[in-house]
Amino acid sequence: VRSSAASDVYKRQEMSLIRVILSIIFPPLAVIDKGCGSVLIVFILTLCGWIPGVIGALIILNKQE
Repeated sequence: VRSSAASDVYKRQEMSLIRVILSIIFPPLAVIDKGCGSVLIVFILTLCGWIPGVIGALIILNKQE
């Protein structure tokens, strides 16, 4: 049972690392599963500048559900 829990934590960490890298490369794609509003906000921020888009994506990804 413990190995399954450890494996689950590892997969979540791996997924979050992939999401962080994706949010740096193309921010709207990193938040695609968070809803249309989040994608739209991050897309508009990315149009204003790359750094605001990355910051917005990281904030949305860091939010607890």
